Amino acid sequence: MDNVKSNTVLRFAVLTLMVAAVAALRWLAYLVPSDWAIAPYLHNFAPITALALFGGAKFTRWYEALVVPLVAAIASDATLHVLGFARLENVAEIIQQLSTYVFFVAVVGIGRLLRGRENVLRMVLATIGSTIGFWIVSNFTYWLLVSETVAEPQFNYPKTLEGLMACYVAALPFLRNPMIGDLCYVGVLFGGYALATRLLPGLREKPVVAMA
Repeated sequence: MDNVKSNTVLRFAVLTLMVAAVAALRWLAYLVPSDWAIAPYLHNFAPITALALFGGAKFTRWYEALVVPLVAAIASDATLHVLGFARLENVAEIIQQLSTYVFFVAVVGIGRLLRGRENVLRMVLATIGSTIGFWIVSNFTYWLLVSETVAEPQFNYPKTLEGLMACYVAALPFLRNPMIGDLCYVGVLFGGYALATRLLPGLREKPVVAMA
C-alpha cells in the first residue's frame, strides 16, 4: 500500500512539474529578440491546448486534471500581464481571455475522453480540433466585444454576419503558429511522459479492473 501511495505521489509530482515547465515556455516568444529569424514563428506558439489535453488524459483524478493545467495557464497569463508583455487593456479583453479559459475546460474534457486510449491519430485529431475551437471562440469574442475598442479602423468589424466572416478571414494567418505550437507541445508532453514511464516504471498508472 505504501508503495502504491508513493507511486501516486511521484506520478502527480512529475505531471505537475511537466505542466509547469511547459507553461513557462510561453516566455520564449517574449525573450527571443525580435530581429531573430525565428521570432515571427514564436508569436502565439503557445502550449495552452496541449496542457489541457495532457492534463485531462494523464492526471488520475478529474479535479487534478482540471485544476493543475488551468492554474498553470492562468499563472502564466497573469505573469505576462503584470510584467507588461501581454497586457489586458480593458474589460472586453478580459472577457475574451476568460472565454478561452471556459474553452480550456472543454479541452480538458476531451483529454479525459481520450484517457487510456491515446494514440497518434487520436491525439493529432484532438489537437487540431481543439486548436481550431480555441481560434473560433477567441475570434468570435474579439468580433463581439473587443474590435470596437481597437483604435485601428481596419480591425473594427460590424456586428453583422459579414463582419464576423471578415474577422475570421483576417484572423486566418494567426491560426498557423498556434496549430504548429499545439502539435509540437502535445508531442513533447505525451512523448516525454511516455519516455519517463520507461525510466521510472512507478509512474505507470495501474488499470482499474471492474468488479463483477
